[in-house]
Amino acid sequence: MPKATNRFLQNEALTLSVTGALARGTPVYRKGTSPKEREEVRDHIKCLLPSIAGRYEITVGEEDHLERIEYISEEISKSHQNKLYVLPPCTEGRFRIGRAQKALNLYLKYLWAFGWIPPPPHCPFDSVVLRELTLPKKHDIPWTKMDDVGVYHTWIEAAKREAKTCGLCLPRWEVETWNNFV
Repeated sequence: MPKATNRFLQNEALTLSVTGALARGTPVYRKGTSPKEREEVRDHIKCLLPSIAGRYEITVGEEDHLERIEYISEEISKSHQNKLYVLPPCTEGRFRIGRAQKALNLYLKYLWAFGWIPPPPHCPFDSVVLRELTLPKKHDIPWTKMDDVGVYHTWIEAAKREAKTCGLCLPRWEVETWNNFV
């Protein structure tokens, strides 16, 4: 594939992944955050994703993947705390695990779909995927509010069960689920 085409696809994947992680549900930014400040947050995420995704050219284990999701959450929270929405019980601005997983998992989904990486360990969790899962009531929460690694683990295990019943790997199951929705 020509270099210019790869660059175009890379940029589209980044833009769609960041937009997908930020565009829905619970507010991301505090009131009064300027468009320039919002762009700083988006640009920071766009810088993190390719640097992290480079490690996925070989198969990555679940624990390593989870550490990267937590890293994104912590890095964006630490760097942009004063711009991020405060959602109780937090008292400071935070980029929640739900948004971090969506950004990274969606980006990896695109790279996998382009044939650039092997299947990623997880899939992007959003309202479409979550409604297909059987979850305990306490873990059935919107992905935009989720900030608990234990809840995320519950989502992964429920999705794996669904994928297994369909005879599919997790990323393939999520693609099929998404395609059935649209």
